[in-house]
Amino acid sequence: MNTPPIDIQQRQARQQLRALCQAMLAGELSFFEGALQAHALQGQTGITEDDPDIRTLAVIVSETDHLPPRAIQHRWSAAALARLQPEFMKTEEWARKFAEQACSSLVARLSD
Repeated sequence: MNTPPIDIQQRQARQQLRALCQAMLAGELSFFEGALQAHALQGQTGITEDDPDIRTLAVIVSETDHLPPRAIQHRWSAAALARLQPEFMKTEEWARKFAEQACSSLVARLSD
């Protein structure tokens, strides 16, 4: 079966997704924040939602949708964010257990 060629927008989105995965693996970006960004970008990559690595990142988004991403934390009180800090830490530990493999796989697949 032939796969259709990807266009320039898909190529750029895939490069961004690869960079996000590399940043998560390097510890420069949390898996929580990275999964949110990857989820927002996924539709532009040409990679389907049923892709196992994409599904792995989607699980993080789904299971943490009650936590505020960094982009909106300025709207939250410092006390509320402090109360959530242990949950953010547990989320990272939980996500790392399975997201590292998905990110490594995506980096390998999306390398030029």
